[in-house]
Amino acid sequence: MGLIGAAFGLGFTVGPFLGGELSSPAERWGIFADTIFETNPYLLPCILASVLSIFSLLLAFKYLPESLHPESRTKRPKQSWGDTMRRTGANVKRMLATKNIGSLMWVTFLYMFGFTVMHAVFILFTQMDPSQGGLGFSEAQNGRIFALIGILGIVTQGGLIGPLTRKYGSLFILRFGSVLSGIGLVLIPYSSLDFVWAWMILITGCIAIGNGLFQPSSSTVLTSLARQEDYELGAVMGSQESLSSFARILGPLTGGYVWTITVDRNGFFDYHTAFHICGLLMMLAFLLSFKVESREPENVPQ
Repeated sequence: MGLIGAAFGLGFTVGPFLGGELSSPAERWGIFADTIFETNPYLLPCILASVLSIFSLLLAFKYLPESLHPESRTKRPKQSWGDTMRRTGANVKRMLATKNIGSLMWVTFLYMFGFTVMHAVFILFTQMDPSQGGLGFSEAQNGRIFALIGILGIVTQGGLIGPLTRKYGSLFILRFGSVLSGIGLVLIPYSSLDFVWAWMILITGCIAIGNGLFQPSSSTVLTSLARQEDYELGAVMGSQESLSSFARILGPLTGGYVWTITVDRNGFFDYHTAFHICGLLMMLAFLLSFKVESREPENVPQ
């Protein structure tokens, strides 16, 4: 899980960096002046993203074999979209009704909800004019921030998660990751223009390391619980991903709405509010994690 996370971290490093550096190319390179790229400053990174996605699809067709053996495959009648959704909903409901697996699924839901609230408001804050409390960052500067998050994620999931899990156990690492992420998310709007990159390193360090610890640990604990309680792993993981996907829908919607109604206000509810919500959701995830009981030794290699 850690190595897969590190691969995602590598993409998370290179992608935002290239996106930021390739934005508004007409302002930086004369070859793009008086072209479609001048009137559409974000077209070039979008084209690159499309090309890379197509290349990834071709690689998947060529190098990823079907994991299910031919003798294990059964033909199933085609189902309507409604039937598929009902089956998915019923499976999620069944998993949520279990004590340990259900609690862990809610923990992951709350974590992803809080983390994706940040997705909607982070750049809005960093690009906001300093006179309004923001940092006034450009697209390129924001790309470098996400590159920094990606680098720290690679280090965490590629090198730290294994030794830390063997020493402390996956459930402890999951809890620690949620706390660390929450601290980083709450600190975002308190960044100061004085020593701004020192602030960014501190904040992104908390977020990247916390997320790098939480994500693989959540999958590890869930896999362990599924085996302990004799549930089909695919059903459990599918339910978790369904609930997490719902959180990824709610998070940006909530973040964008809260930002819209608070950004121009003063007092308790202002542009800090969305980030406070992130921290609150992380705290709830941390507290709920104590309902999860792991009966299996957790000091296993990742």
